[in-house]
Amino acid sequence: KKVTSSSNATTANCEDANVFEHVLTENTTFTFSNPPASGAPVVSYYQIASASHTRELSVSSQDPSPTDLAFNSDGTKMFVVGYHEDRVNEYALTTGFDLSTSSFTRYFSVASQDTQPEGLAFNNDGTKMFVLGNSGTDVNEYALTTGFNISTASYTQNFSVSSQEAAPEGITFNNDGTKMFIVGRTDDEVNEYALTTGFDISTASYTRNFSVASQDLTPTGLDFNSDGTKMFVIGRTNDSVYEYTLTTGFNISTASYTRSLSISSKDTSPSGIRFSSDGAKMFILGMSSVKVHEYATSSSSLNDSTAYAMSLKVVQDAGASGYTVTWPASVDWPAATAPTLTATANAVDQFVFYTYTGGTTWYGFTAGQALG
Repeated sequence: KKVTSSSNATTANCEDANVFEHVLTENTTFTFSNPPASGAPVVSYYQIASASHTRELSVSSQDPSPTDLAFNSDGTKMFVVGYHEDRVNEYALTTGFDLSTSSFTRYFSVASQDTQPEGLAFNNDGTKMFVLGNSGTDVNEYALTTGFNISTASYTQNFSVSSQEAAPEGITFNNDGTKMFIVGRTDDEVNEYALTTGFDISTASYTRNFSVASQDLTPTGLDFNSDGTKMFVIGRTNDSVYEYTLTTGFNISTASYTRSLSISSKDTSPSGIRFSSDGAKMFILGMSSVKVHEYATSSSSLNDSTAYAMSLKVVQDAGASGYTVTWPASVDWPAATAPTLTATANAVDQFVFYTYTGGTTWYGFTAGQALG
């Protein structure tokens, strides 16, 4: 709808129209009113297609052969397991999931259970730790009297995965621990197990597998998004992260390959992958670089269904009076400078305005000047 006006105090009512024309008969003050409700940007997470490397952390002083990593729920602790020292190393992060704030605190040896630990996971409150062993081809479970404090850990039990995989590499669970997932490089597949009691491996039984051989012949780690509708597998054949879509969360029989991300510029032997709790960050552990690499994996897009744009045509009077316009203070112009109107008789200046904040901020642009 088009609205035409000529008064010296003119309101562009955005509820009624989005095309406006104003003929200047004197200096005029504009007001913009009633745009649609705020259309805040939509942020998406677990987006490896737009992932960007932000920083890295060397762990070589603790283990030159790191194999997997894990975090506590708020990212203020990071754990890295390695097979050179056969131990889990704990790091404190003063800012959650920010590697630049990390410092080494302590370690816990798992050599009595396995001399080639490859995978690492915790239950939700950190009172259980799971170390996947390659030499024993089993999952070793530890009890922690203080959650996520490995100095309080003690070995409790193990669960063999040798019937499914001779070289297990990575381990993770669904949210309540009633499903466990093991990826291995002998059969190049993800194996799914059901646990009748969450995070109790004595209740585990094998369910099914999903092959990733079409993407990588040496898968070394895996993780899921929060609802299990995305699975991520990292492999060192192509030094890439592979994303799979699951139509039913945490059910790998519904998985299909989606896309990949090469990380070869940072590491040529990736061994572990984890995401921050919200999926805004991805962490890749590399054996060739002996570093943890941090990536940003969130993307922002405008929800255009609630955004609003309008055009405003301003026409000078026939007498070339050089009338001016006072724009709303909420308009943000390029270079913070409002345009100067054309002063000649009957001159036409065309402007467009855009808001996605319900009018809190408008973005103004000049579409053309001296058009008539």
